[in-house]
Amino acid sequence: MNTSRPSLGFVGAGTMASGLARGIHAAGLAGAITAYDPVRDVMDRFCAETGATPAADNAAVARDAEILFLAVKPQHLQTASAELASMIVSAARASS
Repeated sequence: MNTSRPSLGFVGAGTMASGLARGIHAAGLAGAITAYDPVRDVMDRFCAETGATPAADNAAVARDAEILFLAVKPQHLQTASAELASMIVSAARASS
């Protein structure tokens, strides 16, 4: 059984992401946590509450995370997923 804790990444660091990350962090279920949000105050608050490391952009979050949470509002999902699409396809090809 693998007992290492996976690294987590949050694309979006608002209320939904904060709630998830706080619970996961408090339960000791995650290794490193990284996050990106275009609103700097939101990202700073998320990092202060969860012990996460701020990332420069969504791609940096995806590169650092074993598990990736897309925690963005529906109107921002297309933009966020487009930024990550090539990384996700590359990772899927590498694992198959």
